[in-house]
Amino acid sequence: MGHSVSVEPNGQGLSRLTSFLQVGVNMDEAGNFDVGVAGSLTMICLTLAMVFLMISFYRRYKRLIDRKDQE
Repeated sequence: MGHSVSVEPNGQGLSRLTSFLQVGVNMDEAGNFDVGVAGSLTMICLTLAMVFLMISFYRRYKRLIDRKDQE
């Protein structure tokens, strides 16, 4: 980030810190992001990857349980 904030005994550091934290914070526009096609494709890929991993771990779990039941 490259930003540094020093807290000085006279209190100026704290005012600089609060002004630094308030820069760009507008709650009316906080939820509006234009992700575009790349963001949509990324979310589709991540969702499919999670579904694939959940199915594979469930199959592995079921095989482990079935193997324990046979013993």
